[in-house]
Amino acid sequence: MRFLAEAIAHLARALAIREQKNDTVYVGTTCTVLGEAYLATGKPKEARTMLARAVEVWEHSESPSDLAAALKGLAKAEIGLGRPLAAIPLVDRALTLTKDLPTNNPDFQGDARFVLADALWSTGQRRRALAVVREAHAIYTGLGKSASSERDEVAAWLRARVGALSERAPSVSPDFSLAQLPRPAQSHRGRSP
Repeated sequence: MRFLAEAIAHLARALAIREQKNDTVYVGTTCTVLGEAYLATGKPKEARTMLARAVEVWEHSESPSDLAAALKGLAKAEIGLGRPLAAIPLVDRALTLTKDLPTNNPDFQGDARFVLADALWSTGQRRRALAVVREAHAIYTGLGKSASSERDEVAAWLRARVGALSERAPSVSPDFSLAQLPRPAQSHRGRSP
């Protein structure tokens, strides 16, 4: 934690210098990294401020991958602030922006899908969340040993959530069929719980 606090202080100083020089590329990059550092220290409000600023900078650039990274981070901040519904269009847009890039980063794709699944689950969109988290798991599995901790994190997330829906949870693996899950009960508004 001390290391992150020091990094945040250095990044804040770097941001001030880059702002004085009106260096938008470095401002955008620094805001994104600073936002991610705030997320890592459990400060979603500060993260949201920095990442929203990064999105604003990257909206006026020709760097869809940088914009996508800022959008994904902003989605994480929204989830951290208890606003998962606000996170969904942000991470959906990040995935759309990077879908056809020649440098389509599988780590980004897996993480973005995991963020999206978490937001979807929190808003009651269980089936879509489970389908998206399975995509994340498949990406991490395809990356092999280098993504084993991410794959394990997705599998643990999946087991915990499926346990909330089904008594068969202990035997559920990430390769389970969505058809194995009970249909969520419909509320009086016709939405899934």
